[in-house]
Amino acid sequence: MGKWGWVQPEYRKFEPFKTPFTALFLKMSHKPMEVLLHAGSSRKVEQRWVSIPSEGGEMQVLISEPKETDEKLPLMIYTHGGGFGFGAAPQHRWMNALFAREANCRVLMPDYRLLPEHPYPAAREDCFAAYAWACEHAEELHIDPERIAVGGESAGGALAIYLCHDAEKRNLPAPKFQMLIYPVTDERMETDSMKKYTDTPMWNAEHNAEMWRMYLEGKTCPEASPMEMELPQQLPLTYMEIAELDCLHDEGAAYARRLEEAGGTVELHEIKGVFHGYDVDPRTSVMQECLRNRADALRRGVWGE
Repeated sequence: MGKWGWVQPEYRKFEPFKTPFTALFLKMSHKPMEVLLHAGSSRKVEQRWVSIPSEGGEMQVLISEPKETDEKLPLMIYTHGGGFGFGAAPQHRWMNALFAREANCRVLMPDYRLLPEHPYPAAREDCFAAYAWACEHAEELHIDPERIAVGGESAGGALAIYLCHDAEKRNLPAPKFQMLIYPVTDERMETDSMKKYTDTPMWNAEHNAEMWRMYLEGKTCPEASPMEMELPQQLPLTYMEIAELDCLHDEGAAYARRLEEAGGTVELHEIKGVFHGYDVDPRTSVMQECLRNRADALRRGVWGE
């Protein structure tokens, strides 16, 4: 047993890893997403960059889609994590490709504006701009606006939740399905897991507090906090993963309960013995199982299978 409890053997190598979360480090890490994620293709999936309008000017979105088909397919809007301050990482590209291939859908990932230069609601506005653009261009993108999914991990989970609210509020087709991977859901940070996991690797309560401070510019803002926001009238089917050794564990579980109490359907997986950010290494047996579960849930969510 380690200092935080039992850790999966495959993840013990991450125990010494600490990620700085400061304004200076975030600025130094910022690169255009296309530098990190070169659009390309595999035998079954094509990936390409498209420039679209947003509140902050032109924004790049990465589209991943099955090759050589003009069939009208479901769409997933994937909002990557990174504490609202880190850009997409290489694993987001292959994860988008996996979802496109295994769930037979098109996947769109926006390169939204980041902290510290762009606090709330910049990222929320950019992600909604991508959602609205996809709905407006559904015919040319060959997507079915009645089969839309949203998804994201960590801060990207919060951005996915925002999309469910904002689509309904602005009279756009509502998502049928949401995939929330260890999501950020509560600015108040009052849970037991938030008090317990203050120094875990990858992400911890200290990082989380600094994220909210920068994101909300030192203020409180219930409309930015999913646990404090009103739920949409039309609740999507929800697939959620929470990490056992994660400061966000309890608030993710609480949000799942809130959805269920409101009549929503939630498939909740607690991943034992792992830290926040466990999907950084797709080679682990834990992640192989999670990826199968995610793709299967997405396929069922958008196709009704």
